Amino acid sequence: MESLFNIGGNEVTKEILTYSNNILFLSSKERIKSKWKISTYYDIRSRYIHGNDGYQLTKKQESELRDYVREILLIYWNISMLYNIYDPQDIKDLINNTKRSNLDIQVQLFIKYVRTPVDKYSELYNQIRSEFLNKNYSVLSNKNIM
Repeated sequence: MESLFNIGGNEVTKEILTYSNNILFLSSKERIKSKWKISTYYDIRSRYIHGNDGYQLTKKQESELRDYVREILLIYWNISMLYNIYDPQDIKDLINNTKRSNLDIQVQLFIKYVRTPVDKYSELYNQIRSEFLNKNYSVLSNKNIM
């Protein structure tokens, strides 16, 4: 995440926390919880990786951190491909200037499916289809879509 978001090398933790949280395009309530978790996991990761205090990562912490990193990397990649943006600063600018409501519909769909268990894909598809047929193209903020 450092290589994606901390381009200038300054304020490493702040940059990672801000952009890692923002690229998830969560609701306001979810963002607060996510920012805390990302901050906590980044601190845990740093303690473990740098080995300064003999800190041991639990399996649960490792799994949850891996899930966050995986989701962030996949969304970053998807944004890069769909918006045809390859410069990290341009991606950061897009993240700064894009809300859930004006995020490309394909990115919204991608994010929704990344967060959905495979056994729920059919149900999700039917919900999205129903909303689209009613000309409601909001995916991430739509309360009628799981």
